[in-house]
Amino acid sequence: MLSICIPTYNFSVYTLVQSLSQQAVKEHINTEIIVIDDCSSDEFKKNNQNINNLSLVKYIELPKNIGRSKIRNLFLQYARFDCLLFIDCDAKVFRDDFIRHYIENIGKAEIIVGGVAYDKEKPKKSIRLRWEYGHKREYTPLGNRLMKPYDSFKTFNFLTSRNLIENIGFDQSISKYGHEDTLFGIALKNAGVSILHIDNPLIHIGLEPNNIFLSKTQKAIDGLWELYSSRKFDKNSNIRLLNTYLNLNIAISKCLALSFPVFSTLLKITIWFGLPSLVLFDLYKLSYLCKIAK
Repeated sequence: MLSICIPTYNFSVYTLVQSLSQQAVKEHINTEIIVIDDCSSDEFKKNNQNINNLSLVKYIELPKNIGRSKIRNLFLQYARFDCLLFIDCDAKVFRDDFIRHYIENIGKAEIIVGGVAYDKEKPKKSIRLRWEYGHKREYTPLGNRLMKPYDSFKTFNFLTSRNLIENIGFDQSISKYGHEDTLFGIALKNAGVSILHIDNPLIHIGLEPNNIFLSKTQKAIDGLWELYSSRKFDKNSNIRLLNTYLNLNIAISKCLALSFPVFSTLLKITIWFGLPSLVLFDLYKLSYLCKIAK
């Protein structure tokens, strides 16, 4: 009936897998839970090996890191069922009927997206930038997701078929961090794949410390520019940051590039006070893109 596919890297998935296993057993749903570890550190592998003691679980460790796109395609080699539910490792289940709700919607579209949510309580200062960004930018109410199904697509929590992954799949040519979900969403739109958004979110709990999140943001922008330069993206791809940059005139672009250290410093000041400014974060990203695009 259902293969739940969880790629993981340097994250403990025991609680997530235990919640899914208990739900599937309680609901008598024919389910398998496949976890593939992308060559994590020994500490996380040792912890995650405990999921072998849970019902319905198949755990695989890769000898070397293959990246976020290849590992998702790899699940086709291990999944027994035609329905594939992809879940990111840094998720938390909070609905008792999470699996059942997906089962009830099978067949209504080629892709079914459950969505992402964030804890409402503000976290400690060290991870607040990531929480603010997720809470105010990544979380999208169901009504908005339904109006723009492709723009709202994220790989964090979605159900599809083996056939679709075999025919479209994730672009394995990506060499830098980020944007595999963006490319996949563009491929879905170009192929006219139907997407249904439902109210079945998971909570994103993998909030990186502020300095790591900023570093990952720069890496993702590096990847974005590389993909645009290699014509993987164009101005019609509905990528807000890229489109904003492409609509700048040369003088403003140069000014923003020179201003990157200023925005970086101001953003870090707001982070230090525990009041990260998303406006400054936007300017930080845009000025960094202008800087590397020179």
